[in-house]
Amino acid sequence: MDGGAPIIVRNEDVIRLAGIDESEFKAIGDGELAEIDRRRQRYLGSRQRADISGHTAIVIDDGIATGATTRAALRATRMRNPKRLVLAVPVAPTSAVAELRSEADDVICLEDHEFFGAIGAYYADFNQVSDDEVIEVLKRFPARKSAKTKKSAA
Repeated sequence: MDGGAPIIVRNEDVIRLAGIDESEFKAIGDGELAEIDRRRQRYLGSRQRADISGHTAIVIDDGIATGATTRAALRATRMRNPKRLVLAVPVAPTSAVAELRSEADDVICLEDHEFFGAIGAYYADFNQVSDDEVIEVLKRFPARKSAKTKKSAA
């Protein structure tokens, strides 16, 4: 985690339909936060995160189902003070795209569907990306320091 309190976005309809009570929600949430921390340590280690303050930030998602995780990502990114916040997604429910327009300065969605279903149905190959693949990509593209960061380091 990148400091501060985690951003938790609740989808009350899904929670109610799944019959999840508060203690179960908290336990699941704690497990997810631990997984986020594990991935952050594994993927980034001591690597500095990119300074996005004053820059355009693009949040990319492979597809949106309910929009809760995307909303959390947008809110967390917004807290880092980008000049402009853009959401780019290939496929999503029409209603989710409409709702997320209030979270981003611009939303780019290649296909939105009134009747959606599962994200994987829109892909020929929806295999998950492994931890090792993520680490390899991050090694190839190190975070760059902004001119503002470089000046303060001098």
